[in-house]
Amino acid sequence: MYLKKLEIQGFKSFADRTTIEFNEDITAIVGPNGSGKSNISDAIRWVLGEQSVKSLRGNKMEDVIFSGTDKRRPLGFAEVTIYFDNSDNSIPVDYNEVAITRRMFRSGESEYYINKTSCRLKDVRALFMDTGIGKDGYSIIGQGRIDEILSNKPEDRRNIFEEAAGIIKYKTKKDETERKLKKTQDNLVRIKDLLSEIQNQYDSLEVESKKAKEYMEIYEELKFLEVNQSIREIDMLKVQLDQLKTEIELDTNEICNLENQRTQLDSEFNELKEKIKDMDSQYEELRNNRLELIQTIDNSRSQIKLMDEKEKFYKRDIERFTEELENLREGIQSIDEELIRLDGEIEKTQGEYKKVQEEFLKKKEEFQSTEEKLTQREVEIEREKEDLIHIYNKISEEKSLINGIHSFQENIDKRLSQLNKDLEKIHGEILSKEEELNKLDQVDLDFNHRLNEINDRILSIKAEKLKLTDQLSSITEEIRQVEIKLQGLISSYNLYRNMEEGYEGYYKSVKHLLESIKNKRLDRAGFEGIIADLIQVDSKYEKAIDISLGSNLQNVVVADEYVAKGMIDYLKKNRLGRVTFLPLNVIRGSSLNLDIAELRKDGVIDLAHRLIEYDPKYNNLMEYLLGRTIIVDNMDNAIKLANRFNHKYRLVTLDGELFNPGGSLTGGSYSNNAISIIGRKNRILKLKEDIQELSNLNRKLQDEKNKLQKDLMANDQLLDNFSKDYKELEIKIINNRNNKEGCLREIDRLRADFKRVQEERQELEAESKDYLLQMEEYEFSVKELEEKIEDINKRIKEINNSLSEEKALREEKNRELTEIQINLNKLENKLNNLKEGRLNCQKEREEKLNSIRELEENIKSTKAELEGLGDKKIELNNRIEELGEKEAKLSLELEDYTKGKEGLMENFYRLQDDLKIINERLMVLEKQKNKRELNHSRLELKIDNLNNKLLNDYEFDYETALATMEISEELIIPPNRIRELKDKIKALGNVNLGAIEDFESVKERLEFIRKQYDDLVKSKGNLEKLIREMENTMREQFMLSFKEINDNFTKVFKILFNGGKAKLELEAEGDVLTSGIEIKVQPPGKRLQNLSLLSGGERALTAVALLFAILETRPSPFCVLDEIDAALDEANISRFTNYLRKFSDTTQFILITHRKTTMEISDVLYGVTMAEEGVSRLISIKMEDHMDEDMDELVS
Repeated sequence: MYLKKLEIQGFKSFADRTTIEFNEDITAIVGPNGSGKSNISDAIRWVLGEQSVKSLRGNKMEDVIFSGTDKRRPLGFAEVTIYFDNSDNSIPVDYNEVAITRRMFRSGESEYYINKTSCRLKDVRALFMDTGIGKDGYSIIGQGRIDEILSNKPEDRRNIFEEAAGIIKYKTKKDETERKLKKTQDNLVRIKDLLSEIQNQYDSLEVESKKAKEYMEIYEELKFLEVNQSIREIDMLKVQLDQLKTEIELDTNEICNLENQRTQLDSEFNELKEKIKDMDSQYEELRNNRLELIQTIDNSRSQIKLMDEKEKFYKRDIERFTEELENLREGIQSIDEELIRLDGEIEKTQGEYKKVQEEFLKKKEEFQSTEEKLTQREVEIEREKEDLIHIYNKISEEKSLINGIHSFQENIDKRLSQLNKDLEKIHGEILSKEEELNKLDQVDLDFNHRLNEINDRILSIKAEKLKLTDQLSSITEEIRQVEIKLQGLISSYNLYRNMEEGYEGYYKSVKHLLESIKNKRLDRAGFEGIIADLIQVDSKYEKAIDISLGSNLQNVVVADEYVAKGMIDYLKKNRLGRVTFLPLNVIRGSSLNLDIAELRKDGVIDLAHRLIEYDPKYNNLMEYLLGRTIIVDNMDNAIKLANRFNHKYRLVTLDGELFNPGGSLTGGSYSNNAISIIGRKNRILKLKEDIQELSNLNRKLQDEKNKLQKDLMANDQLLDNFSKDYKELEIKIINNRNNKEGCLREIDRLRADFKRVQEERQELEAESKDYLLQMEEYEFSVKELEEKIEDINKRIKEINNSLSEEKALREEKNRELTEIQINLNKLENKLNNLKEGRLNCQKEREEKLNSIRELEENIKSTKAELEGLGDKKIELNNRIEELGEKEAKLSLELEDYTKGKEGLMENFYRLQDDLKIINERLMVLEKQKNKRELNHSRLELKIDNLNNKLLNDYEFDYETALATMEISEELIIPPNRIRELKDKIKALGNVNLGAIEDFESVKERLEFIRKQYDDLVKSKGNLEKLIREMENTMREQFMLSFKEINDNFTKVFKILFNGGKAKLELEAEGDVLTSGIEIKVQPPGKRLQNLSLLSGGERALTAVALLFAILETRPSPFCVLDEIDAALDEANISRFTNYLRKFSDTTQFILITHRKTTMEISDVLYGVTMAEEGVSRLISIKMEDHMDEDMDELVS
């Protein structure tokens, strides 16, 4: 493999596309300083993937793009393509020729191509790995690379040896494997935390799952027994329900008969009521007609009075109009006299105006003639001034050049002064560096002491982190327990809420009614709600109020009887059952008049309606339902009170025992699962409060958890900061040691600077002499131009004198013309004023004539109105007499109607009494029927409660239970068995039924995570094993290669130096793969010494010896040497070129050089010139065609 061709476009100074073709021998590239020849070396380095701007001798990557010149615009991109002959398949691709292209745009985007196929930088680097070609290889060696090889830092030399040893690919793969290992370790930490969390869930759910399974076994037995018991009770209640239905039907039939009689009477009553209503209507109509007649008569009399007033008003108007008419006629006569006077004035003024106008035109012609002469003189002056400005500009330019030369001279003087100061400064810096070296030893001791302090602090922080981690785990578990409880409460809340929204536990009829209102099938206007919705009850009074209200809890409260009637009609129409309504407008309640405060000592708590909360507008209603019920603390006290009051009052205990007036009492046990409507509402409120309380606790715990997490983050940050400080201090220690080594290098650099400053001073002194000669020429030119300025100023002065006389004459003419113009304007204004006055007089005369005509017309129309008023008054008097007769007739008819109505009213009152008797009987029957319906509803409620119990507890209704459960009449249920089963369930406490399924899910997930953990542990072991294997391979391969390079280096050094000793050594401490490489050399006749103490030539030749040693060990397909021979003397360069020729059989060399001896061994010579400033151009010469020519002439 060898380098065939290089194509450059837009890279640095190579603006145009440039192609350089190479053969397999030695190629030299020459050219003067600044021509751009080293840009070829940079182009090769860049296309092979160099990313360091410093290595490419720039400030930013954009600097590699051609930046333009005075004649050329900057280019938008740079492109370099390098071609390799790959016929021996050294590059692992199936092509005989491989082309690598890199293109970069000013936007910063880069593109890479292999054989015109887009690729990544990584792909380009991988292609040349371990071949010696690449940014870190030994195929491109320049002055910077030599300094790096010979640097005082042994670790900086490793790259070139690793490339020669062929371990770069292993090193790259090892880095990738270590990144994978780090990622695997991070995953292991995360999955371990996850495993711990899931294990905690597993342990907790395992216990809950066992508990849930035990609960299900007990629940199934309890379900079987309770369902059988409920079915028996329902069957017994249905028999009682059928008996009540028969009695209700008999009541309904009797009510129906009475209602038919009432309907007949209602018909007669309504017919009579209609007759009375019609008679009232006719009477009202006659009375209204009579009132209208009386009103009309009054209106006519008012009109006659109004007409009398109008007659007086019209007569006054005629007198006023006549007087105004006389005044207007006198005004017209005065206006006619004024018009005659104005016509005379206008004629006189027009004559004066014409005379002055002729004089104005004559003066104007004289002024214009003077103005033209003046303008001609001003043009002559402007022409002279332009010439003067041109000369001044020329003088300014010349003086500007003189000032520029002065400025340049001052800058040169300043620079010379600065250079002298620099020389003194450099000498001082050399002394300072020697002093700095002594101080660096003390700094090293301070850094090591600080390092120990930071290490102690890191150990303390890690202990604090462990403590915080334990606290976080504890609070996380507490949050989990709270969330489990919270989820249980939310489930219960949703269950009760759904039951409430589904009206479970309500009578079917009430449920249908509420659903119809909710779904807007029934208008809710006037609907207040059911009793249960309108009250709030404290939980300790819940049972007592529930018993006190009983079925009344489901009574529907409405605004009035009409709302109730509409809803009853709806229930009848849709056959939805019966509901009790409580109209607010008719309900009147009353409460017992007892001294409750006195009775409290006997166990009385209060009247029932005082123990609940409700809107004050329902006060009557609550007194009606609960105002006569007394709530007592226990049954013993209730018995005493009942006897004391002779069983007159209704008493209810807190446990729900009911004492009815008359002596009957109700009591017993409640089902644990039975929850009343009030209880359910209270349970919803309580659950809501508990959920809020637990949510607040959860938030508080979360805040504490977040605080702990923040503390942990702060701890981690503190640990990172101290770890960072530790690493930074380690770096400072290394840097401090590097600084000690750098002091010696700095002294060499300062000496080189001293020499450079002296050369610059000599160049500046030569420049100063050239500037002084130019300044003398410019000063002579300025003197000649100043003499021309004096001549022009004389001519301008003569023209200005003549111009002043002509301007005075122009001013005189202008003054005369202005005076005439003023007189002419005055006459014109006077004439316009006279004409305007005449026009105003004519306009005023016309207005007065119009007013006269208008007044004459008004007098005529007013006289006509006056005559019409008399006729209208006669007509109105006749009408008043006619209307009076009609009013008398209507008064007689009204008296007849009053007598007829009295007979109808007697029949009306008789029918009203009959209806009252029937209604009273109906009320008795309705009350009896309602009582039976109430008992019927109570039985239905008991059945519904039993059905609800089945539904709520076991999700069965009656029919489903019969169809799916084993119902047996002969089944004997042990008296205490159900209680035992319930006690067992109660003993189990809160049971999470979802735990069974959750446990299986967590169990499956735990097994999956454990498998992942095992896989990661195995993967970690494999990666660690792979890293160890690669490190062993790299150590073995590196040591073999290092030994071979060392042997070759010793041999080549002796040849190039004509003796001496040289060897390579690894640093005593550290791993082979990371330790630095020491270069120890002893030129002939000298002691073994540090590289930094060698001369520039010796350093360069040592680097060349090392390069040739590496090439002997691992030849590179090609090698670019950029001016590495610059520091060699003639004797050394001869040995260098001889050895170079020896290697040219196996390695292709491209040399960038100034040295004649190096050029002579080249087979092809390329010259780089800069014919156009800032743009490099290439010329090529084959050396065999010019063997006889003088080499110095060829290079120039």
